[in-house]
Amino acid sequence: MHKNDAASVVTSRTAIHLGLKVGVAIQLVQMVDHAGYQPRKDRTRQAGDRGEHLVE
Repeated sequence: MHKNDAASVVTSRTAIHLGLKVGVAIQLVQMVDHAGYQPRKDRTRQAGDRGEHLVE
């Protein structure tokens, strides 16, 4: 019983961890898409000109 419980806890934690990584990756891809694949400095400067705030 204990071994199975531990395994299911580890599995669910791993799934949550991977889910978070996937979510972060999707956010980064969307940010890059929105920026039009511009270098970091240009993207930050243009975002400021539009009144948008990017969290660095």
